[in-house]
Amino acid sequence: MKVSIKYCVLSIVGILFLSLPLILTVHAADSTPSADIQKQLKVLEQEIASKAAKLKTQISRKMQNKAFVGVIQNLTKDSINISTGDGIKTISVNQDSDFESDYPKIKSTSVNSTKDLKVQMKVAALGDVDDTGVLAARRVVVQTPDDPTKIKTILWGQVSSIDKNLATIKDKDGKNWQVSLVKIDSTAKVNDFIIATGFMDKDQKKLIAEFLYVILAEGASPSPSPIKSATPSAKASPKSTK
Repeated sequence: MKVSIKYCVLSIVGILFLSLPLILTVHAADSTPSADIQKQLKVLEQEIASKAAKLKTQISRKMQNKAFVGVIQNLTKDSINISTGDGIKTISVNQDSDFESDYPKIKSTSVNSTKDLKVQMKVAALGDVDDTGVLAARRVVVQTPDDPTKIKTILWGQVSSIDKNLATIKDKDGKNWQVSLVKIDSTAKVNDFIIATGFMDKDQKKLIAEFLYVILAEGASPSPSPIKSATPSAKASPKSTK
């Protein structure tokens, strides 16, 4: 009996010993592809993350290019030119363009085409931008105008009259503008040309000047008034700048 038990034990040990290389081989064969797969998955994960980041950037750029916001400078039946922080932008409209208003003083029902828009209105246009930078508007929304008292404005024209600290100038289009000289010391006289910068009053009828550049009527060298703000670049007509 002892001999048969001992024989059985030895037989089992022998079988296990002989099977060990096979078990190790199978395990090694299983572990190698697993490691490779994990490595491939990691590389694939990095590629996906990189492509996702690029796609996100592209989508962000496209979304930014689909909206123009600014103040109307001029318009026709089929197009609107607006002044934005990036310069003048052109918006094209057609029979499929929708118009509405977010400005409480203007009802959406009263805005149906460019005929209902006016120069100096603030609008936001949504649509697609073509290769030339023109936005084909699907929607044009009239917005609440910016506070004129917080927008830097430039006026350029000829002085037609001066009454104490209030000057009246005529621009190149023949329009008269009032310029308050309360904040500056001015040497301007009637018929002089001036470039004034400052902020419009709440009624947008008078410029509160913070800087005045005078060009004498008789063609003498210009004599600037004391500067109280950054030197502006001359423009031939009123223009608002942020």
